[in-house]
Amino acid sequence: RTCSALRSASCTPRACGVLNENFNGNGERFNSVEVPNVTGMTAEEAVAALEAAGFAGSVVTGDPAVEGQVPGTVYAQSAAAGSKALVGITVTVTVFD
Repeated sequence: RTCSALRSASCTPRACGVLNENFNGNGERFNSVEVPNVTGMTAEEAVAALEAAGFAGSVVTGDPAVEGQVPGTVYAQSAAAGSKALVGITVTVTVFD
């Protein structure tokens, strides 16, 4: 069985029927790679870095920038930097408004 959430950050081996960490329920191989740290980058730089690593990037606007913070700078990301995630998932970054 395939997992409809396979390309989502919420996909877990148990939820997706994964036989082991490298195969889905149909025996198809998938890859996990390290998520880059994109905090402090501009939205454009962050999306480019995520795409270069094999992910899709999405940008949302969050808190207003206060003194010392630059509007348009990434301060959060949906997949933790350094964690392993499935190639092709969307990693959402949040930037200061």
